[in-house]
Amino acid sequence: MFEGFIEWIRSLFGAHPVMALFILGLSLTASLIYTIIQLILVDINKVKIYGERIRKWREKYRRAMRTGDPRLLSEVQRESDIINRLQLELSKETMKPMLASFLMFLVIFWIITASFDARVAVILPFKSPVTWFGPVNYTEYDGQYLSGLSAFWWYVLTSISFSSLINICLKITGRRPY
Repeated sequence: MFEGFIEWIRSLFGAHPVMALFILGLSLTASLIYTIIQLILVDINKVKIYGERIRKWREKYRRAMRTGDPRLLSEVQRESDIINRLQLELSKETMKPMLASFLMFLVIFWIITASFDARVAVILPFKSPVTWFGPVNYTEYDGQYLSGLSAFWWYVLTSISFSSLINICLKITGRRPY
């Protein structure tokens, strides 16, 4: 069953420019799905409120340490248990989508490695000194050896890029406080 799916991907997207575009589309789709999962599972208001409360406490804590004021130090010490609970709750809230992200990554990793192995998806216009992104001497062009990114590393690079752009857009629109 899965072999047919992998063969279908290889036959349609096995060539160089199409392979890179397929992986680009796959990473954009995965980034959008992960963002939607985050928006559904994470209570943004809770994150905003807790984050602001923790930030104010940290400022107060730094001020107390700088000045050495015993009253302020005592107040900060009394609030530390509450802040620790808030930090734990905030951590739980932001970690909710991690399981979905991990499962999605495993499926995509399997698709890419089964379909393309360690084949080069993108040829770089320079010789890379880092060998673990793909073959160092991939092809000769105008008397130079050019490097390439393997299909997996191309996915990682594009996924990080798309996730960053989506997060920036969400922060600008106020939909993501963190």
